[in-house]
Amino acid sequence: MNSTIFFSACSLLYCILLLIIFKVKNKSNNKKRNILKALLLINLFGLILEVLGIFLGGNYEHFKLLNDIVLRLILVYYFTWVFVFIIYVMVISSENEYVSKNKMIIWSILYLIVLIAGMVLPLDYNTRNGVIIYTSGPAINVVYFYSLFCDAIGLLLMFKNAKEIKGSKYVPLFVLISFGTIISMIQSSHPELLLSSTMQTFVTYIIYFTMEDSKAKEAVKKLEKENLRSYP
Repeated sequence: MNSTIFFSACSLLYCILLLIIFKVKNKSNNKKRNILKALLLINLFGLILEVLGIFLGGNYEHFKLLNDIVLRLILVYYFTWVFVFIIYVMVISSENEYVSKNKMIIWSILYLIVLIAGMVLPLDYNTRNGVIIYTSGPAINVVYFYSLFCDAIGLLLMFKNAKEIKGSKYVPLFVLISFGTIISMIQSSHPELLLSSTMQTFVTYIIYFTMEDSKAKEAVKKLEKENLRSYP
């Protein structure tokens, strides 16, 4: 439990730090930046829930109902973060960063289906001395299936639209999706380790510092060169 809450607490601090950096450094308002901001806020919400869930799980006998509510909300967080991330991948890998209305409808319907499944399917609590060690069951299996499915679709989109993705974005995005797939597989085989939310914080960091922030720097340099050329 101590190592688990350590990872979650550190991820929470990093997420808050990145939100501050994002707020201070980024004044532009475009689709990709808005999606990245949404990923950060969802991650922050999920990490707060996770830290709370760890505390409640350590006192399960006293907070059974509240624990059930928090764990269901954590599932909502997982589904929502993965949904927004696959939208980001579609935007990055599409021509002119455009996602059709039909695709958005299909992915939104799939998101609602897994969300409802995660709410109604049972959760199994594996406890020891009144402390929840990990959760399992059909609702958790839906999370793993949805995550791996979205990772597979993300990789397919990248290979299919490789020409539309700039080189500076292709490698980081490929690594991130592959990394997410590996973490999901480790998490499914070792459910006592809470790695998913920490992985999502890491992914958001890499997206910002390798793709979004570098693009902002390139734009500033380009603007500076244009300004220099305008002087006699």
